[in-house]
Amino acid sequence: MNINNLSLNNTPLTLRPSLRNKALLLCVCGAFVAGGIWIFPTHPFFGALALMGFGLGFAVAAVGFIPNSFYLRLSEEGFTMVSFFRKHFVPWECVESFRPIKLGLNTMVGWNYAAEYKLFGSYAPANLRLAGAEAALPDRYGMSAEQLCALMNEAKQQSARQVAVDKISALMLADPVSGVDIKALAEEGRA
Repeated sequence: MNINNLSLNNTPLTLRPSLRNKALLLCVCGAFVAGGIWIFPTHPFFGALALMGFGLGFAVAAVGFIPNSFYLRLSEEGFTMVSFFRKHFVPWECVESFRPIKLGLNTMVGWNYAAEYKLFGSYAPANLRLAGAEAALPDRYGMSAEQLCALMNEAKQQSARQVAVDKISALMLADPVSGVDIKALAEEGRA
């Protein structure tokens, strides 16, 4: 995906996770569920344990194939993360910047909240100590963490430029006597 062609002016950009990992999880869990069914008559405890544990993993992986169960939507106002059909919206101005973080063997996209938007009583301080960021995306949506960070930082900057242009436009409409060319300022802000 080329971040230079990103435009959030008319439509939001929706990113979906790769189905390859979910398909692999589905196959592995399905195989262990079949194994649990096979050993259940001779070893009921281990068969039931495999059925419950890997059955849950199978169900979670199966939900990933349902449309709109997982996605990331970038818009002018902010981004919306959807995981297991639960939506969470974060405005761009709440985020300082996005950066790759390591959590165990997994590289994720994390961010810290801007100082004026710190949430008291949240898990953010514990997350900061554990992972090095106050919050993180649940998936990389088919990209590397670095590519997704660059995309989201660019979308955040585009939104900030648009907000600045809108504020200048509002000021000019309130005081049209100044004579500043608003179109030139708007084009300069988008460049």
